Amino acid sequence: MTRWRLATLIILTCPSAANAQNSTRFLSGNELYDSCTQKSSHSIGYVEGVVDADLSATLGYCIPVGVRADQMRDVVCRFLEAHPESRQEGAQNLVRGAFIQVWPCK
Repeated sequence: MTRWRLATLIILTCPSAANAQNSTRFLSGNELYDSCTQKSSHSIGYVEGVVDADLSATLGYCIPVGVRADQMRDVVCRFLEAHPESRQEGAQNLVRGAFIQVWPCK
């Protein structure tokens, strides 16, 4: 992972003091969706961070070999676009939900 992506991931996953008191999640689906609609590199960094964190666990999705980070981001952004009723939830679980829907393990 390049340094700028790592820095972006760290910035995105550091909750503000107010959010830390009111929530256990780092980023909401609404915040990630905003990043998607702005074509921000933050969305790619966040999605990559979720995938990296999940590599050692079996969470119901299996991303095919050769899928690029921008493809993963596109899948997540389309999922968030299609499910506005869920965007208040934690972004990490929404990323996983998008991947389970598109790339379920067989």
